[in-house]
Order: sequence, then C-alpha cells, then structure tokens
Amino acid sequence: MSTVQRYRRELAAWSRDRRGLPSVRAGVSGAPALPALLAAVGVLVLLAGAEGGYEGTAWYPAGLVVLALLAVWWAAVPSASWPGRAALAALCLLMAFAAWSYASIAWADDPGVAWDGANRAALYAALFGLFSLWPAQARPARWVLAALGLGIGVLGLIQLLRFSVAAEPESFLIGGRLAEPVGYQNGNVALWLIGAFPCLWIATAREAAPALRGVALGATVLLASLALLGQSRGSLFALPLALAFFLVIVPNRLRVLAALLAVAAGVAAVAGPVLDVVDEPAAAALPELVDEAARAILLASGVVALVGVAVAVADRRRRPSAATARRISAAAAVVLALLTVALGAVAVAQAGDLRRELSERWEQFKSNDETPAGTSRLASAGTNRYDFWTVAWESFERHPLTGVGMDNFQQDYLLRGTSREKPRYPHSFEVAILSETGLVGALLLFGAIGLALGTAAMRTVRRLPPAAAGAAAAATGAFVYWLLHASVDWLYELPALGGMAFAALGLAVAVRGHDPGPTSGSSGRPGRARRAAVVLLVLAIAANFALPWLAERELERAADTWRTSPDAAYERLDRAAKLNFLSARPDFAEGTIAARLGHWRRAERAFRAGLERLPRSAYAWLHLGAIASARGERREAISRVARATELDPRDEATRLARVRLADGERITPTQVNRDVLEHARGGSF
Repeated sequence: MSTVQRYRRELAAWSRDRRGLPSVRAGVSGAPALPALLAAVGVLVLLAGAEGGYEGTAWYPAGLVVLALLAVWWAAVPSASWPGRAALAALCLLMAFAAWSYASIAWADDPGVAWDGANRAALYAALFGLFSLWPAQARPARWVLAALGLGIGVLGLIQLLRFSVAAEPESFLIGGRLAEPVGYQNGNVALWLIGAFPCLWIATAREAAPALRGVALGATVLLASLALLGQSRGSLFALPLALAFFLVIVPNRLRVLAALLAVAAGVAAVAGPVLDVVDEPAAAALPELVDEAARAILLASGVVALVGVAVAVADRRRRPSAATARRISAAAAVVLALLTVALGAVAVAQAGDLRRELSERWEQFKSNDETPAGTSRLASAGTNRYDFWTVAWESFERHPLTGVGMDNFQQDYLLRGTSREKPRYPHSFEVAILSETGLVGALLLFGAIGLALGTAAMRTVRRLPPAAAGAAAAATGAFVYWLLHASVDWLYELPALGGMAFAALGLAVAVRGHDPGPTSGSSGRPGRARRAAVVLLVLAIAANFALPWLAERELERAADTWRTSPDAAYERLDRAAKLNFLSARPDFAEGTIAARLGHWRRAERAFRAGLERLPRSAYAWLHLGAIASARGERREAISRVARATELDPRDEATRLARVRLADGERITPTQVNRDVLEHARGGSF
C-alpha cells in the first residue's frame, strides 16, 4: 500500500470517529509528531545560542513553546500506537519528580530559585514526553537527529566565523578557553559533543544521502575541534566512556570506527593551531592565531566532508551480501575486543605509574588549586569541585529524605564551604539531586533515567533492525555523554543542554523498526477526558512558566532604566515582586537601586521585605549595614555587617566593610557595591 493510500484510509477512519474532535494529521508516515519534534529541536538549538538558556528571559519562552507543542499534538494528533510501558513509566516518574520539586518550595530557604528549578524539571519532563509519546520509524528519527546534530554544527560554524573575524577575540574566551555561545566553557564543549553523536552516526548510515553523510562527517570534525578549543576536563572523563557505550549498542560498528578514525585524523591536523590559541596569554597575538586556527578547522572539516561524500557514494553502489555483513560485524567485534585487551595490557604494564598519576591528580583535585594561566587546562586537575561536593553531601546528610530544596545549594556553601567561590550549584548532577531533593527526588529522577536508558539500550541491541537501532543508539549516546559530563559539572542547570539530553532520551525509546499499528484494544487515540486532563496540566505548568518569565522581563527593564527613570524602575520592580511572589530578587534589586540613589528609607524597606523571603541573604545584611553606616548609625552597622559575616564568612567585600567599620570609617552602599563587583568570583554558577 502506498503512503498516499495509507494517509487516505487513516484520514477516513479518523473522520468517522465521533468520540472526539476531528484530528489533525501529521505530514509524515511513521512519525505523526515529526513537525512538533523538528520545531522543538529548532527551539533547543536557538536556546543553546542564547547562553545555553541560562537566563529565565530565554528559557521560559522556549519552555512555553514546548508546552504548546505538547498540548496541541496530544489533543489533536493521534498516535499509531501507545508507547511502551517503560516509556510511559519513565514519563510518569519524571512528572512525579517535577511535582516533588514544586513541593520542595515549601521547605527551601530560597523559594524563588526552587520555583525556577521545579519549572526546569517540568520542562525536561515535557520534552521527554513530546519525543517519546509518538513512536517514530527510522527515517523520521534520522531527520530529527540530523536537525539536532547539523543544527548544532551550523551554530558552531557561525561561532567559529564570528570568533575569527572579531576585533577582540578575547571576548569569546574565558580563561583562554572558548566560551561562546553558551557563555560557559564546559557547557560549550558539552554542546558540541552532544551534537557530534548524531552527526557521527548519520555519517555512517547507508540509508542517508551521500551528501548528507559527507556533511555530517565534516560537521563532526568541526564540533570536535571546537570542543578542543573549550578545554573541558570533564569531557576527558565523559567522552571515552560515552563512545565506548555507543560502540557497544550501535550496529555497523566497523563503519563507526572508520568514521572515528577520520574524525581523529581531522582533529589531529588542527590540534597545533587550536592549542596555540588556548596557550596564548597575550591578547595582541590572538587575532592572527584565531584566524589560523579557524582556517585550519574549516579546511580539515571540508576535506573530511569531501572524503565522506566519496566513500558514501561508493558505499551505496556496492551493498555487501548478508554473509559479508555478518563477517564485517564479527570483524568489528574482534577489533573492539583486541583494542580492549591492548588497553588492558597497557594498564597492567603501567599500573604503578598509573596509580601514582591518579593519586597525584586526586590530591590536586582535592586541593582547590587552579590551573596556571597560559597552560593547557587539560593537563591539570585543579578545581574546587571536591569542596562543592563535600558541602552538598553534608546537606544531604542533614536532610536525607527531602533535601534542602531545588537549586538551594548556594546558601549552605557560603556558610560551610572553604573556597572563595560562590557557586549556585554543586557541579554534579547526582550530588545536586541528592542534596536538593533528597532520597525521594533521587529515586524518582534516577528511576526514570534508568528505566528509559535501559529500555533504549536493550531494544537497540536485541530488537530493532539496523536503521532504527542506529538512530536509537545515536540518541542514547548523546544522552549518555551528557549524563556522564553532568556528573562532574552543572550541565543539568543549563536548560538547552538538559533539554537536548531528555529529548534525545525520549526519542531513543520512541524509535520503532516498522509501523506497529494500533495497540490491541485501543485506537491509538486517548479518550476525551484523558486528553482534557493532560491539556489542563500543561496549561497549569505554562502559568508557572509565564509568571517568573514576566517578572524577569520587568527586572531586566528596571535594571536598564533606573538611572534615567527611577520611578518607572520602581514600578517595574513592584510588578516583578507581584508576578514572582516567591523570589527576593525584585526586593533586593529595589533596595540596591534605592541605596545607590540615596533613598535610604525605601532601600531599607526593600531589603527587609527581601529578607522575609530569604532570611539567610548575606548580601542584604551587608547592604543594610552600609545604609546604617551612611546614616551615622555605627553600632547598628557593625551588628548588621556581623550578621552578613556569619552567613558568608569568606566574602571579601564583607571583610573590607568590617575592617573599615573597626577603623572608625563609614561605609556606603556605593562603596559596598563596588567591592562586591570587584571581588565577585564564580557567583553565577
């Protein structure tokens, strides 16, 4: 039966269904949700280009688009069959985790950031649902993966060209490492490598057009080279393990290994110019070095892409027999086994040196030492993460069942940490979930991930035909990479990256080898009551997204206009406080502006209002101390600054304020703000 005939028959059947409204037919056989999935991928790629969606003004509207797609497709577009029980169970667990995250607002010290964290969990559940509820055949799944991988590749190409022509290329770097477009070097690397997995698989897929395969192979070289510019140590841990997992579950392993060798050759060819950019501390020399690196990357990517096209054309003309295919698969297994044995032999032979090296790296990891400027970050293990994890684990031990509240790590770290950083997150996905949502949240979220990941991997290995198995393996590989890298970094808190990961996991469990047809006893269409219930739930989540998003917009506008129109800024901040009634940020922003303008009473009233929502804010107590000092209330100023010191004992701005007060000097809010900005370090993450 032709595709057109099948469309007509299905449309006729749906038009006869009087139990609900007429259905909207998706335009592609085997994937009724394909338009929605492609739209969601486009939203996520655009979000990645907007600093990874870190700011609420970026990810909240993106989340509203995702929720709209989910609601419309669920209400109007039927599925050929229900998704598997494991996919539904995983979705239910993700929804339960989001509900538990909302519940954590009740016991969080900072309910405003807990609300944001709960909304982010709901976004990830919505994306998983959108990509998993409508089973997809191999070809539409390949289109979705191509949109994701090549979309990230286009984003990388744009950034590379902008980097190469920038008058001040150092503005693209943080610590000598490429940080754009995400705004965080490690997040940048994760973005490129998430895109590399679908590109790598498409480059080896016989079913794909030769031109597409060549472009995908060249894009993989481009993305890997950009990742090298980011110098992420977390990727050194995550990428090999994720690739190993990918090679275990993907069919046609020999093809993938050959493509990996081509990519490795391309990256090796550009490693010298790339590392010259990373290791160059002088800004004056950067433009020329960046230009050389960009030309090398583009040349290597182009050459590998042309080779990929030629190989793909030859591959299409000569299709091996079934016996030859089995021999190739067996040869690939032997090659992998030999590589594993060789690596094991090297590890045994160098066991003593490896133990010594690992011991030294572990001690350096625990020491909080930073990488010296002008050296490759990949050669060092210095970090403050061990301290972050220690404090987060102690928070979990104090609140093992409930945790401290979603995204509420910072207050505990300011009080109990040892470094001068002010991280908002523990820099580990698993540690963050345990410390912030307790055992209950961890069981819900990790149970959902384990169930979906295990199902996707087992179906890929045992049940799916090669084309579908390859698509599922690529999606699974991208998720596994993100999961491993997020274990040692704060990637879960970047909505673009987390959203891509959960969308990929949803697609991995949705891929089918053929059109399964309606499930026995079901038309494949949910009943009217079930459709209405889900749409109402989505609308409720959308309201939760809209309120803090509108509040963030008011905050941004107030920050832009307070110098010229303070009264208008105050009005905007008042609206922001009403919209996001859980957050102290509008009150603290009003207090800061009023103090800068000399409106002491208003400033004190605003800071006091913020402290009702966030009593452990050292920032507010420090500014209240500065206001008291500016008014000549020395004793009150000393008391308030002492309270700020109790809450954040290592803060340099607070220490300077105490020293000045002890010397009999007055401190002012303007002076305090200047000190806060001068000594701020890592406060956003």
